[in-house]
Amino acid sequence: FLITGLLVDEVERSGMVALRSFFARRIRRLLPLASLVLVTTVLVGFWLLPPTRRVDFIADARSAALYFSNWRFAGQATAYSDVDVADGLFVHYWSLSIEEQFYLCWPALVALCAGLVRRFRGWSIRAVLGSVVGLLILGSATASVLMTHRLGSGAYFLTWLRIWELGIGAGLAIAVPRLPGMSTTVRGL
Repeated sequence: FLITGLLVDEVERSGMVALRSFFARRIRRLLPLASLVLVTTVLVGFWLLPPTRRVDFIADARSAALYFSNWRFAGQATAYSDVDVADGLFVHYWSLSIEEQFYLCWPALVALCAGLVRRFRGWSIRAVLGSVVGLLILGSATASVLMTHRLGSGAYFLTWLRIWELGIGAGLAIAVPRLPGMSTTVRGL
């Protein structure tokens, strides 16, 4: 919701997305604290875990540092609710990994939609992006329903099976200016 709202407002103001500025702001906001937690967790892990567990522990740390831990845990078919704290010191990074993957792809998608709006005068960023978001929600939610049964607990972590959740927030951000004109029933929904 927040990121889409900021990006759409930027496109409506300037006609484009300043990707360099966007990524610089995300790095300044997220990297310092994420790094602190990562380093602290590594230090505590080396103190708590027996040497036989350190190879997997370091692999988990690397996947967390590079923001693909959700894929690592999906590949291991990790059941998030069953993870013992000592077994998964980095399992909490799964959602940050999805967030960072979103930050990597979403501004580029908004920028692409902004390019279409510039090319085809009369189109609005909210209409174009809203259509794309609608298709993403539909595709991801459908894949989530179909694939969760097949993939089991590993599906919990997969980015493309979670896009619909981020898409709902994005869709709401796109729709905000239209909310006052909607009926009370529709606004309630």
